[in-house]
Amino acid sequence: MAIQKTDAERAAVYETAVTAMQKAYSEPAFRAAAGMFESIPGFRDADALSEKCLEDAEICRKNTLYNAAKSQKRKNTIRGYRAAAGLFGRIPGWKDADRQKSEAEKAGKKRTAVFAAAFSAAGLLITAAVLYAALISPLLRYRNAQDLFLAGRYEEARYYFKELGSYRDSGEMILRCETAIKDQKYDSALSLMNEGRYKSAIAAFSALYGYRDSEEKLTECRYAFGGELLDAGKYKDAISVFMSVKGYLDSSEKADTAYLLHVERELRSAGIGESVFFGSYEQDDDRSDGKEYIEWRVLDKTADGMFLISVCGLDCRKYNSEPAGVTWENCSLRTWLNGSFFSEAFRPEEQDMIRETAVAADENAEYGTKPGNDTKDRVFLLSASEVEAYTSLEYARQCQVTEYCIAQGVYAKGTYRLSEDEVGWWWLRTPGKYIDSAVYALTDGSVFLNGRSVDSDRGAVRPALWIRPEG
Repeated sequence: MAIQKTDAERAAVYETAVTAMQKAYSEPAFRAAAGMFESIPGFRDADALSEKCLEDAEICRKNTLYNAAKSQKRKNTIRGYRAAAGLFGRIPGWKDADRQKSEAEKAGKKRTAVFAAAFSAAGLLITAAVLYAALISPLLRYRNAQDLFLAGRYEEARYYFKELGSYRDSGEMILRCETAIKDQKYDSALSLMNEGRYKSAIAAFSALYGYRDSEEKLTECRYAFGGELLDAGKYKDAISVFMSVKGYLDSSEKADTAYLLHVERELRSAGIGESVFFGSYEQDDDRSDGKEYIEWRVLDKTADGMFLISVCGLDCRKYNSEPAGVTWENCSLRTWLNGSFFSEAFRPEEQDMIRETAVAADENAEYGTKPGNDTKDRVFLLSASEVEAYTSLEYARQCQVTEYCIAQGVYAKGTYRLSEDEVGWWWLRTPGKYIDSAVYALTDGSVFLNGRSVDSDRGAVRPALWIRPEG
């Protein structure tokens, strides 16, 4: 799986895109900004700004054609009128383009009549028009595109070369423009990196998608940016950045340092809806580089502690090891969460922070299936009613699954709203329609109260727990 953007990196891309949007003056520039917003779907108002950029790009396109048409019309020549009519015809309904087209067509016809009267041979006029359409007009447009290319205005040049289609070497020139554009962006990203503006450099190198050695430079920038975050006391963000470059220099050691400071200084201040790191578990399916810190979403917060659920599905497990009439109280998944998982995911000092919680037996609201007895657990699953209470939007319940979880056999598919990961369905502790089934959340985030057989083997596990940050 490709390295995913951290929240800090998405913020950097967002800020770069906003700046690009504010400075944009042409269709290609607005489309480039839209592309950056599209690379971080769902982040802040990126989707809306992407649409706005595309709208502005279309406005620029129409204004460019409109102004070019007006310029052609002012020439007061047959060719100018014809070119103007053609250009106005490509933007019907824009400003007074329809009226301008009609005027240009009429003026062109009038000029043509005068021109024709001056030449007795009508064939000469036809030949001249055909010659202009076939040779002169494309040549002029080709030379204009070449001039733009030589002036370093590669995006505009590419636009006009594309309009020329297969004329001369337009296809080759398009490729040269695209290479030149990438070189410009690479040089700009390299300048940001050399100036120590790592956050902006990360966004710039990310937008190059592996061009030249941009991936290596991206790793260098991420490492340096992680160091800045660590020095600035932004430990959670530093963890994310250092984990994204595990194996590079001493990134793992720096991630460990950031984690300890995060738990000590930041954990208790996280608000509802924010994420924190706590504990560790295999997630990238590469055991050679050790476990990864677990990211949790804060569902609730009281004076007595914080209620957390893992952001991702951490493992693929059956609700119960065999088909049987079971409840949360006696299922094998509860045993595993409070046994093997608890021991593997948390250090002794972290285990001391996890409080034993009174877990209510949750009756199926639609079918009335009896849920068994209440339990006391350190780690547990959410109930159907808790999912409804703590996550009001279905897409917010979508469960990203880790590479390790996928390797264990979880059902995974492309996401509906998330851009960079796959999602899976995940178990809830509420019994399904029948006592040998359990409720689960579908890939789109909706809760399926019918449930599925407790021995289904492709479900993701999202542990939940209460912690006391003070220890």
